[in-house]
Amino acid sequence: MSYDKLKNFVTKEAVNRAKHAIGNAASLELSNRLLSCVLAIIFFCPMIYVIGTASGKMGTTPDDIHVISVSTAFAMGAFDKIVPLVTKFSLIIFAGFAILNVVPKKNLAYQLFFGTMYMVCFMFSVCIMALTMLWGATLGGFGTVGFFLQLALVIYLIFMSLRNKITDIKAQIFPEKETSERKSYTLVLTLGVVVVTYINHFLFKVGYANLSPTLIELLTGWGLLLWGLIVIGFINMIFKQVILTYYFAKYAEQFRVDLGFNDTKWYGEKKAQKLKQKDTKGKK
Repeated sequence: MSYDKLKNFVTKEAVNRAKHAIGNAASLELSNRLLSCVLAIIFFCPMIYVIGTASGKMGTTPDDIHVISVSTAFAMGAFDKIVPLVTKFSLIIFAGFAILNVVPKKNLAYQLFFGTMYMVCFMFSVCIMALTMLWGATLGGFGTVGFFLQLALVIYLIFMSLRNKITDIKAQIFPEKETSERKSYTLVLTLGVVVVTYINHFLFKVGYANLSPTLIELLTGWGLLLWGLIVIGFINMIFKQVILTYYFAKYAEQFRVDLGFNDTKWYGEKKAQKLKQKDTKGKK
């Protein structure tokens, strides 16, 4: 993508919103980035690890189960082989980016991009962490039929969310091009999944490990859909920002001049002071 085509997309207002969205992760102050790193490693990493690796073990000792139902607990255990491994892998990446984000960057553009990627790693870890609990709740509540119906719906909803974001970005970059509206079948598909799931739940019970599911599972059985909504929420929060900060860093110097960033906003106070002193000495 050429620089000239990005002027309607990478604006100063958009950059400031991106900075505000991720807070300390985009700060040019070392103390703020260090605080963000410490919180990630001391608080978020252990929390994600415990939830992501322990949820699947609820079904191993039925006598100690104090959850929705034994069948749901055992369904959570079905994800215990792969999810803890992926959780650990995602945490390594998250912790790595948390540490890397502390390292001083050459300017605001690079710091904003690395801070955004750090938040992407955090959101990815949260999504992985919730897999066992929310996917297991669906499998235990509505059986395999309900599980795969929701999975298909969630894949469709995520695809639509990504498509809408890409369309929005293209509309900003190429305002002269007309974008044709595409039909969305979200409401129809959602109602269809709900109706078929409840028909199977009350009448046929195909794919159920437990043929006497509890009433509370009528609510918890929608865990996979809740997981999908969390993923879509993260997409809406960060997808556009990843594209914006990438191009902002790629054409950093051009945007610094055209968007009118001063040295303090661009390099941080300490480096700006050094540049000022150096410039003063040069004039003498």
